[in-house]
Amino acid sequence: VRGMMMTVCDIAAITMPWPIQKQVAELVAGEFFEQGDIEKQELKITPIDMMNREKKDKLPLMQVGFIDSICLPVYEAFADLTPDLQPLLDGVKENRLQWQKLADASNRT
Repeated sequence: VRGMMMTVCDIAAITMPWPIQKQVAELVAGEFFEQGDIEKQELKITPIDMMNREKKDKLPLMQVGFIDSICLPVYEAFADLTPDLQPLLDGVKENRLQWQKLADASNRT
């Protein structure tokens, strides 16, 4: 449980209202892209997608994958512990819907 609590704290922005969540995700992605730029320039390697600035249009889809694989399972487990944590899980689900809408829109273009 302690390890899960650390994860919940690390990814807490995923539970925030959409404008805040989107801004935090974009800031984190910006940091990842900077790291990817360094890998590309100094190490001459192609960074993984989440650190590859050339894949920034895939951010919404990457966020959906992150939510599905990490965030939802951990917040579902915590919401099972007490109903007081259900609003956090609801926030994750709402933000997933918003990211999915953006991913769907980018797939249509």
